[in-house]
Amino acid sequence: MKKIKTALILIVCSLIIYLGSLVIFEIKKKNQLNSKIKSIPSFTFTTLEHNDFTRDNLRKNTNKIFIYFNTECDYCKDEAILISNRKNDLNNCQIIFVSSESIDKIEDFSTRYNLDNSESIVFLQDKEDVFYKKFNANSIPYILIYNTKGSLLKAHKGQLNFKYLENIIQ
Repeated sequence: MKKIKTALILIVCSLIIYLGSLVIFEIKKKNQLNSKIKSIPSFTFTTLEHNDFTRDNLRKNTNKIFIYFNTECDYCKDEAILISNRKNDLNNCQIIFVSSESIDKIEDFSTRYNLDNSESIVFLQDKEDVFYKKFNANSIPYILIYNTKGSLLKAHKGQLNFKYLENIIQ
């Protein structure tokens, strides 16, 4: 009986140590990912014109809003409508939509929501599916807001309230 109690105590202690180490590992991993996006990481995506677009192509002295999206996502569609209706209120921002879908689908999306005729809005294809790794995106839509110096102001999962967005970028 005493051996069984000792064995159970050892098993429980081992399990606690194992689970604790898993939690610590996940926290460290999350912190490493978050530190990677504190400033805009290097990237290469493709424009709708089939040209490379990198961090160096971002507009200087403006806030940057990255939106990781999918053309079939209802929340992404709502976000596009919201931005389309209020794009004049975002003059001090460059909005970068990124999707891993085909350029044709992305282009149709940009046209459908009247976002294709603004100099401050860019649509990019992530052919290699690296955005979610480099920018720690684990949902769609996933929104990252950087200030004029390229420092992260907010990482947000899901659709973002426009009033909240305005408060962040001001």
